[in-house]
Amino acid sequence: MFIVVLIIFEEMKKMRKVYHLELKEPIDGKAHFYFGSQIAIYDTFTPEQLGISYNVLKDRYTLSDSPYENKKCIIRLGYLVTRKTNRGIKPQQFFSI
Repeated sequence: MFIVVLIIFEEMKKMRKVYHLELKEPIDGKAHFYFGSQIAIYDTFTPEQLGISYNVLKDRYTLSDSPYENKKCIIRLGYLVTRKTNRGIKPQQFFSI
């Protein structure tokens, strides 16, 4: 059972959540923005610009089921598929045998 959980975890690490914000009225000519979390959207935009506060979006809407849409924006949840790499610090670098 442990091996199955580990394999599923390894597969999940290759998928990263991406929040796609589409503004219906572009700002500075840009309408599409991408974020790694819902709260990161609010580091860039105000609730007034989006027409919804962070708490309402988080508590009342499940973006994995369907996108959120109002008169000002559309917020979608997607997944970024990544490839496992061999970069980074390896455990064997700390323990020389």
